[in-house]
Amino acid sequence: MRISFDLDGVITNSEKWFFTIINVMKLLKGNEDLLNSMEILYYSTRSVKYNPYLFLSPEDQGYIITARKPISFTSTEHWLQGNGINLPIIYIDQHDTIDWTNYAEASYISATRKADEITRVGIEVHFDNNPYIVRKLRTLLPPLSKVILIGGEPCLNSM
Repeated sequence: MRISFDLDGVITNSEKWFFTIINVMKLLKGNEDLLNSMEILYYSTRSVKYNPYLFLSPEDQGYIITARKPISFTSTEHWLQGNGINLPIIYIDQHDTIDWTNYAEASYISATRKADEITRVGIEVHFDNNPYIVRKLRTLLPPLSKVILIGGEPCLNSM
C-alpha cells in the first residue's frame, strides 16, 4: 500500500501561532531575510509528533507530501535524516507561490496540489492535520484514496 503523510502537524509538532506571527510580519516588508531565518530555525527544532513508520507495514511504501517552501528544503531533509525518517519527499510549493496569509485560500491551493501528487503517485491513504485540506482532498480524490484527519486543528470557518 502507498501511504503519504503531511509533514507539519502530522510527522512534526507544529505551532500555528508561529506562522500567524510570521505572516503578519511579512506584510510589513523589508524583513524577509530575518523571517526566512526564523522559519528555517523553527523547522529545524520541531519534535516528532507521529513517527510515520508506526503506520507502515513492511510491504508499504511511505511518502511525505508537504507545502514547505524552497528555503526550507535543505533543513527539512537534514531534520528528517536526523530523526531517522527516510521517506521520499514531495514538495508541492517548489516555487514559493502559496501565500499562507490567507489560510483558507492557501489550504485550498495546497489541497489541489496534494491531490495531483496523490493521484500521480497512486497514494491509497493520506494523513493530514489540516481540516480544510482533508475536506477538499475528499472531494478531489477518487473513492479508492482515503484521507484521514489526524491531530487535526480547529476549522474556524467553512471553505
